[in-house]
Amino acid sequence: MLLDLVAPAMQSITYVMLLIVLIVYYAKAFHQPQLRRFWLLFALASTMSLLANIAWIIHFNVTQSALSRISAIDLFYVTSYILVGIALWTYPTALSRRVWLWMAGAMSLALLAVTAVYFGDAAAREKGTLVNFIIYAAYPIFDAGQITLAWMRYGSVRGTRWEKLALLLACGITSYGLANAVELTGYVSAPILGGFLQNLFWMLRHVFVLMAALSVRTPADVLEE
Repeated sequence: MLLDLVAPAMQSITYVMLLIVLIVYYAKAFHQPQLRRFWLLFALASTMSLLANIAWIIHFNVTQSALSRISAIDLFYVTSYILVGIALWTYPTALSRRVWLWMAGAMSLALLAVTAVYFGDAAAREKGTLVNFIIYAAYPIFDAGQITLAWMRYGSVRGTRWEKLALLLACGITSYGLANAVELTGYVSAPILGGFLQNLFWMLRHVFVLMAALSVRTPADVLEE
């Protein structure tokens, strides 16, 4: 099937795109000292994602099997979420603490939805224990919180110079969340379109975050003079 060939190629392109994003964000941190901490947080988050992907590929090539339990690799992914969260929360100004409530609510709803929709089928199909399932289910739950944070950040800067940057970042984070949700569905049942769909969303994520970085040509594009 054509999609079975396309999906692996897209995955390889996604890794290259992640490397490009990483380089661009480090370059931004170097050339725009006024925004250095903001760009550096995203650069470090991309670094964590790249290291996690490399470790996952090495594990798969050595063992010829996907990870079936929580591992040190998950620490890289979780760290990436934390770094992006800090950047979104603190720039251009700190968000209200009420945002925590919205994030907690979104993550709670995601937990209920993921458990109700997926866990029964996963257990019935002998896809592993609850702990194994949590590895896959945790990321869509994290995504629910981060998507909420990203769009609330966008809402807080509408009408300002940060609006375009925040919108592109929110679109990228939403695309990443959709990719993880599709992957979870594939884990429980079968890969959707041979893995094409989640790779498409992962690619879109990198496109959006790259556009976000390139949209800020000078600090004046987002900072008040």
